[in-house]
Amino acid sequence: MTTFLSDKDYKIVDKIVLENSDHPKSVLDALEEHVLPQLKQRRHVLDVGPGVGLITHKVAEWFDTMTLVEPNREMCRIHEETCYDIFPTSFQEVKLPKRYDLVLCSHMLYHVPLKEWPKFLDKLIDTVEVGGALMIAIIAPRGYNHDYYLQHVSSYRCSTQVIEYFKTRKIPFEVVGADYRFTTWTYDEMHTLCRFLTVEDLFPRPAYQKLSASKREEVEARISDYARTRQTPHGNFQLEHQGDYILFFKT
Repeated sequence: MTTFLSDKDYKIVDKIVLENSDHPKSVLDALEEHVLPQLKQRRHVLDVGPGVGLITHKVAEWFDTMTLVEPNREMCRIHEETCYDIFPTSFQEVKLPKRYDLVLCSHMLYHVPLKEWPKFLDKLIDTVEVGGALMIAIIAPRGYNHDYYLQHVSSYRCSTQVIEYFKTRKIPFEVVGADYRFTTWTYDEMHTLCRFLTVEDLFPRPAYQKLSASKREEVEARISDYARTRQTPHGNFQLEHQGDYILFFKT
């Protein structure tokens, strides 16, 4: 997976999301309210692209076994001390030994080329056990963050394309909307967060690399300006982010 931030920047983002954001709690609350009560069994759960595992460990408490598919070897090492089954490869390439009562795909589709989404989503659905569920967490095209994203990419990857996939294939699904808030105490931290959400999640992998030097400067200038606008009257910085949880239940 191509990345554009330093290891230090990733650690800053992870710390913000874990300690100064309601995002992990929002995902867990949605699972508890909308998914877990409808599962026939809670034996096996699959987390596709867990990263550092901001929600993985809590979800694992609800099931007998946890399986991770994570192509980033550094992220895999973080989970080495756990009892999880870990596949250090991409979801497109992995051969899983079973189906799962819950398949979780939280904010990782941005790292999959859009042309591969149909096959990727097909495989996610096929990996769900009968009586189980799939939950996809992804940004939604709403709010002031949406307006900012449109300055960079006119048709960026978000819940729109996932919903279109389910509708086209006439697969029943549900959508639960969510709002996240990220708080930082310095401009530098907010800038790092905005840069992560823009460069890592917004641009297709090759697209940012192909930008000319002047275009990259424009992107970076927008990021800097946007981060400054997130300062509150109290002196800290806050960013609100809209998302969708797309749910599929296999009957």
